[in-house]
Amino acid sequence: MVIAMIIMHENMAKVANVSTPLGMTVAGALLVLFFFNCSCIGVFLVIYLSTVQNLLKWVEWLLKLDNFSDFANYGLDYVKALKFFQKHVSGCLFHFCSGNVVTGIAIVYRSYSFGTALITDMENQSGMDITFGLCILIFGSIQCYLLYVVINYSQEIVDNNADLLDTIREKRLQGWIIKEDPRMEKVVDDLKEFEGFDGKGYFILNKPLLTGILANFITYIIILIQFNMTSTTSDNTPIIVPHAG
Repeated sequence: MVIAMIIMHENMAKVANVSTPLGMTVAGALLVLFFFNCSCIGVFLVIYLSTVQNLLKWVEWLLKLDNFSDFANYGLDYVKALKFFQKHVSGCLFHFCSGNVVTGIAIVYRSYSFGTALITDMENQSGMDITFGLCILIFGSIQCYLLYVVINYSQEIVDNNADLLDTIREKRLQGWIIKEDPRMEKVVDDLKEFEGFDGKGYFILNKPLLTGILANFITYIIILIQFNMTSTTSDNTPIIVPHAG
């Protein structure tokens, strides 16, 4: 993405006849801003992924407990930690996922334009244009992969919670867990309520969200293709000029 930004601003500077010092200053400021944003995203991802990994290990450890009292106490601590993390990560997930989706839409449009230009006008495409297009494609692929990782980790928590609920049901049937215990009822209710981490309540990070994003992107690509075909047909339609007399 840094290479793409340098190429883009170099072309813009040539077209606008911008002086070299001014162009370097603007490009440098944008690069600093870019790396600052990347560092913020990197810190968020490290905290998010490490915390989710700890929660997943916590569930695995709960599944191995044989003592009912320990199971109830540590299970209650687990759901409290889960809800605490869900509350504080919600805002970051909203901005991260929303930004990735918006960036993804722009990347899809740019990728479609780049692919169309390569197919229809390959001879006029310079090496710099091809490099710029490939950098955009790589950046978009990384963004999509990060979005998939964040959603997939949230879905793993949901799946492991389902395994924990199944274990609790089995132990109840075996007479190991006391049904009237309020701690266990609290654990069961919170596990059933959790459907995945959310982005300020606007969306929930789970499999339906992932399939919904994929379906919308495919729909967007189809609309782009249809719009391009319509525009091409309109441009090729001959204009009939009426004769006087």
